[in-house]
Amino acid sequence: MNNKLCETLKKLNINNIQITLDGEPKVHNARRKLRNGNQDTFNVILENLKIAKKENLNVNIRINIDTNNFISSERLLKILQDNDLNNFNIDLGYIENFNDLNCSNIIKKKDFFNYRLNFNNKLLKYGFKNSNLYPKQNILFCGAYSEQSFVINWNGDIYKCWSDIGNKKSSIGNININNLKILENKKYDLNYIFQSECSSCNILPICSGGCPHLYLKENDRNCSIYKFKLKEILQEQILKSEKEVKNGSYNNGK
Repeated sequence: MNNKLCETLKKLNINNIQITLDGEPKVHNARRKLRNGNQDTFNVILENLKIAKKENLNVNIRINIDTNNFISSERLLKILQDNDLNNFNIDLGYIENFNDLNCSNIIKKKDFFNYRLNFNNKLLKYGFKNSNLYPKQNILFCGAYSEQSFVINWNGDIYKCWSDIGNKKSSIGNININNLKILENKKYDLNYIFQSECSSCNILPICSGGCPHLYLKENDRNCSIYKFKLKEILQEQILKSEKEVKNGSYNNGK
């Protein structure tokens, strides 16, 4: 990341980017290694975030959470605050075992939902915007539904879902070859939602049917946090709004 790259992104009307930090430096660096050795990728990203802030790019910082780093996520917030980077949005990522690996550090979905609710208070503690969980209408669960959305691997292979990256059989083409598989481009469509239990679920408008990849692979709905924690989320939002009204900072849930 540098000023020239930021200007290029702006010219291309790319104003929103996502950057991953998976904990404090020692935790992140143990997970995000470069091919040529154990280099400090954390501080490189930290400096890139400072450039992005200076260039007024909208950045979403994603923290992929598992049983080994969820405690480290709060220390990461403190580091970002100390570097005056608490103006960015923070998003927690739930790690899925998409490729049937022997993973022992995946958090149970219920525990992740509880942690996500508690994480909102940590964001406020360190001066971040509260991660607004107030339910909103969601037209699409993810970009895989759209015929105009693609994930491109380092070698040019094109995929519909980032969970398929590296699985050559799931590639629908390559940017260096004019060979896009049109039918494969439409394998994630909305029809399955209305042919399943989702069609009668009262949170369908704010969920959009969950992960199509998991449904096709395992018939798993991967249901939204709102299906299990809607009452707690609404209660928390009411308390938050009451506090904002009292201190004059109420923003109508935005």
